[in-house]
Amino acid sequence: MKKLYLVTLLVILISSIIHSQWTNQNPVPDGNDLWSTFFIDDTGWIVGSGGFIKKTTNAGLDWIQQNSGTTLTLKSIQFVNINTGWICGEGGLILKTTDGGLNWFSLTSGTNEHLTDIHFYDIDIGYVVGYGGTILKTTDGGSVWMSQSSGTSYELTSVDFVDALLGYAAGYEIGNFIILKTTDGGLNWFEKQHPSASGNNSLNTIEFIDANTGWIGIGDDAMNTGSIYKTTDGGDTWTQQYYGYELKGSFDHKENYALYDGNGIRSIFFKDSNNGYAVSGTIGWARTIITTTNGGSTWTEKYYGWESDGLLSVYVNSIGKGWAVGIAGSIFITENDGNSWVQILSGSRSTIWSGDDIYSVFFINENVGWALGQRESGGSSGEVILKTTNGGKIWETKFFLGNGGLLSRGSVYFINEYFGWIVCNGGGLCRTMDGGENWIWVSSIYDCSSVFFINQDTGWVAKETYNIYDDAIFKTTDGGITWAGKSNKSSSSVFFSDINNGWAVGPGGNILKSTDGGEAWLTKTSGTTNDLNYVRFFDSNLGMCVGNAGTVLLSTDGGENWISQNVSTSEKLTAVEFTNSTTIWITGHNGTILNTTDLGNNWTNYEEVTSNDLTSLSFLNENTGWIGGENGTMFKYQNDYVPVELVSFTACIKNNTVQLNWQTATEINNNGFEILRQAQDDRWDPLGFVKGQGNSSSSKSYSFTDNSPFGGSKIKYRLKQIDTDGKYEYSNEIEVEIIPTKFAVYQNYPNPFNPTTKIRYQVPRETNVVIKIYDILGSEVLTLLNEKKEPGIYEVKLNGISLASGTYIYRIIASDLSTGSGQDFVETKKMVLMK
Repeated sequence: MKKLYLVTLLVILISSIIHSQWTNQNPVPDGNDLWSTFFIDDTGWIVGSGGFIKKTTNAGLDWIQQNSGTTLTLKSIQFVNINTGWICGEGGLILKTTDGGLNWFSLTSGTNEHLTDIHFYDIDIGYVVGYGGTILKTTDGGSVWMSQSSGTSYELTSVDFVDALLGYAAGYEIGNFIILKTTDGGLNWFEKQHPSASGNNSLNTIEFIDANTGWIGIGDDAMNTGSIYKTTDGGDTWTQQYYGYELKGSFDHKENYALYDGNGIRSIFFKDSNNGYAVSGTIGWARTIITTTNGGSTWTEKYYGWESDGLLSVYVNSIGKGWAVGIAGSIFITENDGNSWVQILSGSRSTIWSGDDIYSVFFINENVGWALGQRESGGSSGEVILKTTNGGKIWETKFFLGNGGLLSRGSVYFINEYFGWIVCNGGGLCRTMDGGENWIWVSSIYDCSSVFFINQDTGWVAKETYNIYDDAIFKTTDGGITWAGKSNKSSSSVFFSDINNGWAVGPGGNILKSTDGGEAWLTKTSGTTNDLNYVRFFDSNLGMCVGNAGTVLLSTDGGENWISQNVSTSEKLTAVEFTNSTTIWITGHNGTILNTTDLGNNWTNYEEVTSNDLTSLSFLNENTGWIGGENGTMFKYQNDYVPVELVSFTACIKNNTVQLNWQTATEINNNGFEILRQAQDDRWDPLGFVKGQGNSSSSKSYSFTDNSPFGGSKIKYRLKQIDTDGKYEYSNEIEVEIIPTKFAVYQNYPNPFNPTTKIRYQVPRETNVVIKIYDILGSEVLTLLNEKKEPGIYEVKLNGISLASGTYIYRIIASDLSTGSGQDFVETKKMVLMK
């Protein structure tokens, strides 16, 4: 469907012609280590190694890359409002933005030490700490930084201030901790009591919520533990609250391991005095998320992953959405105030401890899809199943099975939003009946590479075998509970166009065909000895299979004969799919993406999308599809017309009417706009239609007046933009607030009426409203309304189907509930029912 976009003025510069777009749905595709995250409501940032910065304005649905201007590691980020923020990092780096990160500029810190944490009390006063006992302060928003005497050469790792003068800093050296406190804005720092340290212990984070109450996070390498301590007397005494096994890993593969030194609890964040969150781990060991709801009296482990790259920062916003980020681009999210956390697709498998290899992707509609892959955790590889409900913007982990095997192929297939199956190397076959929320192991047919179901009961799986006595194709008629072997010909992929006609391909150019639902299989000549990896048919006649060494075979007679296609590549090809009878997509190794729109006469090679090995694809139509692969690869393809770029949509109130105004930057095939208002029962009612410009490359302005607004004090509007071909899309909603200054009732409309009419009225305060209908003699016919109303404008419908023709009287009685003075407003009007 074509899209109606509400965009900023910058989009005016963007061409609105047909465009093809590939979107990387992995938020950290290069696996940057994520050191810090910070949010203001749904707007947030993540920063990390290689100068990495990304911003979201919709709680992580979309991430926008920002330019830091450096490749240094960024260690800490903080904003004081939606526009003004700072970052510190290695080599004495301090960055600032005043436009939400659109532009970052470097500040002079006066040091080359690694800076580890930054904290601003307000827009002017801020502090930075770092290695070598470094403490810096600014009183002008970072223009000038002044060095403060910490009295130590320890590696300071964390700083926190509770007001402009009172603050704390923490750090360590081998075998020693240090906690510093200031009560005069850093003019003097003095050492406070702290828990004992030994060996390679690290004190990584300090967090205070008021002058007396705070927490520290510690790692104890000698005892392989991480712990949290709390103080309620401003750091005079500390009490241990949490003790867990958070192991420290190896840093051999890091060029600068100093920035990664430390283990155990890495970040603590409290959103209030009771609700706190902490994360732990280092490179390749013991990733943990723990939470408390009682100020740390008890901590509950919400996630634990042994031999997983650690988490380094955690943040939860005021409405309970949270993010935990860490090594190699790992990201966890929570939607319920930290009660549960789920890992999402992010990062890469550049280390063995993080990231997912994607081996199969399948979408049932534009929003809902699943992916099957491999993840490393617990010292072994295992299958992971991810699900998205927003078109791939966020892929959540739904199932993980650490089985110790290496997954080289797998397949996921759904017949609707609820019923689906997966097969993989070590896990056998699993089924879900609730959209992938829960999976049940149903079969011990291991090492399968392909699964396909034609309906809820009937399906097939295929596997490669190296023993002619082993079955390679199996069939089920009970949804996968029981299976019967049907062929011992080694196969990599199986597909059916209907209940009878099916094909399978495999090693050595093997092609099989069945015309009886897979009961019997006949070998067909492929003309190649290359391994064939995937087969798909558009209908019972038109099909294609792909394989090693750039092999592409086309059949137009149901697989009886196959014609080799020249696609100008020698890469291993892994998947193929039809979107119509002439449009085909193919994926393969080393980022191979091929597309034809003329049944293979000409091919387009998308060479610049990725260099990773691609394993799978799922296309809904010619314009929308997804491609998955190794090393966390997930791309969405979108090829749309953009009929309207909506620059603005606003409303203003004039004498109890609502004036709607909107402006477009460009238009393509725009028939016009239907104006919709949300009614009291939440349905959207059409108010009118404004004709569009059809095609336009210049800005156009539109307006519409709602002369009879109603729906309470807050009224919502939106636009339905309709193309010339009938396709449509909705704009964002806008809301206006109308609070009348007096009581009023209006003449019913229409009048005369048959058989329905509407009565509009308004109340300036919380009021009980009674509307009664009388005949011309004054006898009461019915009570149309008797209920409490908030201030606003309302409309009530009268259906006179059971009334006789004639003149009637309607009377409104409004009683102000705030005064309790009785009938504050009474008015009577006539209406005529004419049948």
